[in-house]
Amino acid sequence: VRSEGGAATGIADVDDVYTFVGATSDLYQSIGVDLTAMIGKDVGGTPKIASTVRLCYTGSCPYANAFWNGTEMYYGAGLTVGDVTGHELTHGVTDRTSELLYWGQSGAINESISDIMGEIVDHRTATPGDSPTNWQLAEESSLGSIRNLQDPTINGDPDRTQSTLYVKDLGNGLFYNDNGGVHSNSGVSNKTAYLIMKGGTFNGQTVTGIDGAGDTFPKTARLYQLVNESMSSGADFADLGNVLVQSCNSLVGTFGFVAADCTNVAKAALATELAQTPANAPQPADASTA
Repeated sequence: VRSEGGAATGIADVDDVYTFVGATSDLYQSIGVDLTAMIGKDVGGTPKIASTVRLCYTGSCPYANAFWNGTEMYYGAGLTVGDVTGHELTHGVTDRTSELLYWGQSGAINESISDIMGEIVDHRTATPGDSPTNWQLAEESSLGSIRNLQDPTINGDPDRTQSTLYVKDLGNGLFYNDNGGVHSNSGVSNKTAYLIMKGGTFNGQTVTGIDGAGDTFPKTARLYQLVNESMSSGADFADLGNVLVQSCNSLVGTFGFVAADCTNVAKAALATELAQTPANAPQPADASTA
């Protein structure tokens, strides 16, 4: 009902998603990614970012979620807000770059990268009631707050790999219900990103945010895009820590990155214990050679 350049429709979900798809595209354009070319759906020979709103079907009406299906976006009623839109479109970016397997630690990183980019969209595109100190995800949607980058524990999610909140491995029946805790355990990477963006003292590390006092986070966005382009599909948190530092080092001298930024990225990874095997998900023993 609304195409690029068209007038507002007066339908809130339509006009909101139009605004926030544009804001997400602008964010990616600012870090050198043509989002439409990357994830656009062929419409009459032209790539376009397609969205369907107010998704509803028998047994699930209104549909209480939003998702990227591989070619376009779908939203239930009341879910066309900035961070959700940026989050789901970033799943499309991940689909075209790292293809992080949606299971266990790689799935948690997949979810987290979407949370991070979605929250940057939210902070760059202020709407009534927004606050630069609010790091909740989906707080303006019909679902209400589902995660928090500044303090994941508020929503019962872990903020480091050794947290007791880390979703247990196969012995916990809930593991299968969320592909191995992808939504909960994303809190580990979300806390890492918050420290990289805004800094702070956590778990014995004092981190200075790489984007300073600003609230548009251009360096963080560029860093995580390169991370998404650089990781293998089966990456775990230890891989994430290594790739964050490697990506930062490769960006020094571009986009305003300096060596001190990479020192702080490394401190953030230490603070959230990315290099350590999660206490609640120990590595299985090697098979016997006997």
